[in-house]
Amino acid sequence: MKRYFFIKYGKRTYKNNCFRTLCRYCKKKILKENWFKKWKNHFCNMHCYNLFKEKTEIFKNKQRPKGWKHTEEAKSKLSLSIKGDKCCMWQGGKSIQHKIYGGFFSKQLKDKIRVRDKFICQKCGIPELELTRRLLIHHIDKNPKNCSEENLMSVCKSCHIKIHQKDLHSGINIRRKEASFKIKRYIKDKFNNRCVFCGNNEKIIIHHIDNNSFNNIENNLQLVCRKCHYKIHFKKEVCHQIT
Repeated sequence: MKRYFFIKYGKRTYKNNCFRTLCRYCKKKILKENWFKKWKNHFCNMHCYNLFKEKTEIFKNKQRPKGWKHTEEAKSKLSLSIKGDKCCMWQGGKSIQHKIYGGFFSKQLKDKIRVRDKFICQKCGIPELELTRRLLIHHIDKNPKNCSEENLMSVCKSCHIKIHQKDLHSGINIRRKEASFKIKRYIKDKFNNRCVFCGNNEKIIIHHIDNNSFNNIENNLQLVCRKCHYKIHFKKEVCHQIT
């Protein structure tokens, strides 16, 4: 049986190892080897390839017409068609927003509460402009699923932490102010810069006798070391003053 072959680049290539295609530029029928199948475009020679390349570069450099702009109604319909159960990534409402808050604690509701409270913390009275971050929204009854406007209030971060740690004294709406430098200096001189209970002169801090951190009167302040301060507040031990 005769084998038909043709010579290309000085090598024999048999017809059995070739396939028929059309040149992308001149549309002529050509024979190509099987390993050329991985490319989409085939050309009969380099001349056709260069001409096709010039055409495609000119087409790419042309200013193409802009795409169709959707109207606002069309945009809203598209967004609704992907929201919630209709989205392919929906997992049955497992997100934190739906799990903890029931899906009602939205950004729009938070902004509404901030505007209602005039962007002022309802506990200490500090405005939002003086803070480094936005005011937080607190649930008064500490029930995250109760997102009614009457149950929400805007507070700063420090007050929010104190509320949940039960360190904020009820009935006080003034921001805590530390004792002034003069009062601190007077108390240190009064107690000779030593702890009232153990006499230690290292790691000295000021202690409020009535445990009210807002009351910075001189008679309400003492000098204590960190160990004695820890015993008073956390271990609730009674420390006797040195006479």
